[in-house]
Amino acid sequence: MTLPVPAVARASYVDPRVIAAYQRGKTIYCALKDLGDSDGPATHGAAERAVIELLNRSK
Repeated sequence: MTLPVPAVARASYVDPRVIAAYQRGKTIYCALKDLGDSDGPATHGAAERAVIELLNRSK
């Protein structure tokens, strides 16, 4: 049986800047307190904006 490794790897990709930010103590914890409070998907809104901001600050 062949496992779908490429699809799993793509779905599980973590940008190295996220790991580096975490190692420096930077997270999106504050954005997660209201997760799921909106009508849209939980991946949109404050959490998504916080991740984008974290990545932009990591350039």
